Amino acid sequence: MKKLLLYLLCVCVLGTTLIGCGSSKKNDANGETGSSTPKIALLLPGSANDGSFNQKGYNALLHLKDLGYEVTYSEKVSAADQLQSLREYAGMGYNIIIGWGSQFDDDMLIVADEFPDIQFVVGSGTVGNDKNCTSIYVSGAHLGYGYGYLAASVTKTNKVAFIGANQGNQAYTDEVCGFIQGAKAANAKVEVTILYVASYSDVAEAEETTKLCVQKGCDVIFGDISEGYSGVLNVVKENNLYTFGRNAANVADYPTGIIAYIENNWSTKLEDVVNHYKSSGMLTGVTEVGFGTVVSGWVYKYDDQNSMNPKLITADIAQKFQTQVVDKFTKEGYKHNFTAANANPGVY
Repeated sequence: MKKLLLYLLCVCVLGTTLIGCGSSKKNDANGETGSSTPKIALLLPGSANDGSFNQKGYNALLHLKDLGYEVTYSEKVSAADQLQSLREYAGMGYNIIIGWGSQFDDDMLIVADEFPDIQFVVGSGTVGNDKNCTSIYVSGAHLGYGYGYLAASVTKTNKVAFIGANQGNQAYTDEVCGFIQGAKAANAKVEVTILYVASYSDVAEAEETTKLCVQKGCDVIFGDISEGYSGVLNVVKENNLYTFGRNAANVADYPTGIIAYIENNWSTKLEDVVNHYKSSGMLTGVTEVGFGTVVSGWVYKYDDQNSMNPKLITADIAQKFQTQVVDKFTKEGYKHNFTAANANPGVY
């Protein structure tokens, strides 16, 4: 912790990341609004320049700095040091303290109880309380519903498939069940095949599982399975079928068959968290990111000009998606309480 304190001292003296203190109006669970210029601290478990999840958090913090907020961060915070680091930032008067990843879940709840006037946030966490702690995560249910709706809108065989992993995991359960419901909402006659692989990264297993979907006549097949996704894409390409991408590189690799991919923007998410803190008070519980939610930050993308493949998603489909999914969820929300049994492998 000596390094952390020395770093913060240097930052305060040199002014390299801190940008002004602002007021310190109280913020509590009763809806009282927060500081007009809250001070924000971010704790990263890894390097701020790791080219992956930690760097996304660091870049989002820089976005808040550009907006004029006073920010600071610590990187490579070990599990053993998390609790002390959180307490130190709380004692220094930071209004919003963010732990980057679900490894902060337990310690966040402890410190949040000790400092009830501070907003504690876990990026991609799974916990929250009813006073001053929240986790921000992309809703698997919203995500799956959108994928399912679009898949059922594109299919020519009325057969679509979703390949998942880690069966029984709640995030996958939500995504699978959302996929089924979204597909049925778009096309009541569509047949939805759900299969699971044992490994996120086994490309060969993903290829064989995708071939089973092809044998069943599915012409839209998506696998949300990390490295194994390349196996899904290989088979989809070989058979001239359709799928959703994971990034822009997938579109470049298979432009005729990629419907769209999801682009997560943590800068937008954290900006929404800060704006809510300022205008409405603390976020509590688990805060989903989805269609019309308080925290936004994920969008469909195909290329710089189109959110979805214009050769697959016609203007009519796009309009129905907007009104029947985006607008509906924004107005009504999306209540879901899926169990693992609702997401068993099979045909729905």
